[in-house]
Amino acid sequence: MRPLSERTLVARVSSARTVPSEQPLLRAEVLRTERLSPHWMRVTLRGAELSAFSPLGYDQWFRLFLPVHGPAGLARVPAKAHTLGGYLKFLRIPESARPVMRSYTVRAFRPDSLELDVDFVLHRDANGQAGPAAEWAETAKLASRCCCWMRESPSRRAAVPSTCC
Repeated sequence: MRPLSERTLVARVSSARTVPSEQPLLRAEVLRTERLSPHWMRVTLRGAELSAFSPLGYDQWFRLFLPVHGPAGLARVPAKAHTLGGYLKFLRIPESARPVMRSYTVRAFRPDSLELDVDFVLHRDANGQAGPAAEWAETAKLASRCCCWMRESPSRRAAVPSTCC
């Protein structure tokens, strides 16, 4: 049998997606932070609602809602933010209170302790200003709150080239 080309593997992995059957909005809080390098921060989240997290394999991504304008905005994030109507409700939160929404990849999930690791690249512009997510990661304290909305992942059945890891 002839081995698959890298292009074929990428196409198969890209088209084979798995979406959780439920996509709940999960509330979590910061358990710890760890600076991995000058421009890389790992934030570990924990919370009872992470028991509803469905690990789907490598490269699973999710939306992270960060309360950059204060914690009150998190309470206003619609439970069904993944639907068009829910997203429109999210956009109706005044900008002065609306959490920032960004996409991240699950770095690690430990179901026994309900811990989720998220890695942040700490970008800064020419004036030294960080983006809102980088700023949140750098200043996150124990028990800082956020919300996660789990999304899709390449299928667990997808072939992973041995050279990728």
